[in-house]
Amino acid sequence: MMKKLAVLAVAASLGSLAHADSSNVNVYGVMDAYVGSFNAKGGQHVSGVHSNGLTESRLGLKGTEDLGNGLKAVFALEMGPLSVDSAENGLATSRQAYVGLTDARYGSLTMGTLRSPASDWSTSYSALAGSAFDPMANGAKVGFGIQANDRLDNAVSYVAPSVAGVTPKLTYAQVNEGPTAATRMNVVVASADWQQGPLAVGGVYREVSTDHGQREFGIGAAYTLPQAKLMATYQQRKAEGVNSAVDRLYGVSAVVPVSTRANVIGSASYLNAGRSSDAVAAYTVAYTYDLSKRTTVYAAASYADGKNVGANMGDVTAVPVGDASGVGGGLRVAF
Repeated sequence: MMKKLAVLAVAASLGSLAHADSSNVNVYGVMDAYVGSFNAKGGQHVSGVHSNGLTESRLGLKGTEDLGNGLKAVFALEMGPLSVDSAENGLATSRQAYVGLTDARYGSLTMGTLRSPASDWSTSYSALAGSAFDPMANGAKVGFGIQANDRLDNAVSYVAPSVAGVTPKLTYAQVNEGPTAATRMNVVVASADWQQGPLAVGGVYREVSTDHGQREFGIGAAYTLPQAKLMATYQQRKAEGVNSAVDRLYGVSAVVPVSTRANVIGSASYLNAGRSSDAVAAYTVAYTYDLSKRTTVYAAASYADGKNVGANMGDVTAVPVGDASGVGGGLRVAF
């Protein structure tokens, strides 16, 4: 850990400095903390100061080097999620750690620990993806891999140049690779996004190949109006070798500006876990206010109603049948 801190300290002294060889290194991050209270049917209760309310906290450095003729070398080393509790810090955990090459004509190729196209898809078509109050995550307790925090080790990724507004992405990873790995998982994630004016549409496919692999796909859309931004998603998951049931997850959300700095966010999801009697409906209402370009205060309230499927909220889970609710307010600072 001390070595990583030393590396970041050195990088901080170099932050944003341009060098004669046309390379640069930047330090960046997010710190997010909130006061919240979460309850679940059956008596579970958690309250206090928590981390990662609106966005996962992180600390990283990234850089580029101009190699000429439009070709650039890129790298990033990002740790997290970080916590206000020093015993739970994520400085020893890589959110992203990659090197690669990028060219405007031919696209980008990166290798390492990467955010998958499933993560990009989730954050593009859901207003609260990755937050502690995200109804998609609070309701989906059946192992969906298409989610905001989908990051893969030992991965290689290619992002093609946009053609006619379409941007394809492909990532392959062999998780748990090595001669002593008991179980290796081959993971393939592919996506394509199309954007034209205020409308964006995207699809994603994720497959895990093991003895108990699974296949997933999702489609999403976002439309920006003067009065609001509307988003909707549909996801489907089927686990191979476990059962033939298909899990379906639906999501809708809207971001409504109420001033030049403030937004009201509404988001809802519905999970059908293979059988009609197994379902979770989850809802969230949030308010954000930008104190500056980098600093945001927020408040949120969430509720999830589970039938035969445990509803998750914060650090509590209603299992096997029950409701979960949570409220919180906090501060996010980006740098």
